[in-house]
Amino acid sequence: MLFNLLTRLNILRPVESALVRFLGLSVVSWHISRQSGVPYVPTAMLTTVGRTSGDLRSVPLFFFRDGRDFVLIGSKGGAPAHPAWYPNLVDNPQAWLRVNTRRIPVIAEVVEGEERDRLWAIAAAAYPPYTEYQERANPRQIPVVRLRRR
Repeated sequence: MLFNLLTRLNILRPVESALVRFLGLSVVSWHISRQSGVPYVPTAMLTTVGRTSGDLRSVPLFFFRDGRDFVLIGSKGGAPAHPAWYPNLVDNPQAWLRVNTRRIPVIAEVVEGEERDRLWAIAAAAYPPYTEYQERANPRQIPVVRLRRR
């Protein structure tokens, strides 16, 4: 109901950004979790530098942990193109991740091969719709990005 109300009022995006940034909570993650029957997936605010504008760009994203590192999945819901934040990280891997209200400077690395497969399995186990997203995105391989603290 809250999700639908915020959507109808056309304020979901700013409310979501504020909640993730200042409280570490996500209405979108809560809604998706309820709809898909999976546990709540933690959401962080990723801030990148725009590759053409040079402006700071922030977006709330699901994240997963791998030891001290953070893992992002560039699924874009299975769309044929990568999400806008992905090429920003490829061009400039220095970014910031706000997790539970803490702003953490990070450096991004696109993960390939066996390590990608291992991290993908962790993410897909926590959020099974990723498997469907990969089928929908085919032939695009959904990127897996590791963020290490700077």
